[in-house]
Amino acid sequence: MPREFAFQTSAAVYNADASRIAFSVDEPRSGSDNTRIARTLVIELAGGTVVKALDGYSEPMRAGAGDESTDALRLFDAKYNDQGALGGLVISKSFGGYDISADGRYALYSDGPQLRAYDRDSGDQWVAANDPTSSPDSPVLSPDGRFLAFIAVAFGQ
Repeated sequence: MPREFAFQTSAAVYNADASRIAFSVDEPRSGSDNTRIARTLVIELAGGTVVKALDGYSEPMRAGAGDESTDALRLFDAKYNDQGALGGLVISKSFGGYDISADGRYALYSDGPQLRAYDRDSGDQWVAANDPTSSPDSPVLSPDGRFLAFIAVAFGQ
């Protein structure tokens, strides 16, 4: 789903059954207001529709005023209502360059224009995604391991 003048600012996060994905964008507040805003989008994968837009949140799993060292971990209920900071926990920016499968067997990581996979049991490695025109980063596997999402920024952008 294209969003004019928006760019992705975070890694993606799947929900438990991989039916939805969340990620953050920096985009105009509205069609008539060009003020930039951090917004986390929750997307229904089956139809590609936005089921919720959380304004003012710079990443799906955290919120803050732009100072990465003071961003507080937040809790949202099933209806995406902000339940506030979790016990004042402060987290740093996500590393975002790798992900581990739910069973712990596979690791995916960024390596230049490739996302590489590593089987921790056998030691085998392979290219999971390759695009010589971009730099894929921040891979994330769905909980069931069926889907892979990542950010791909074209070189020179």
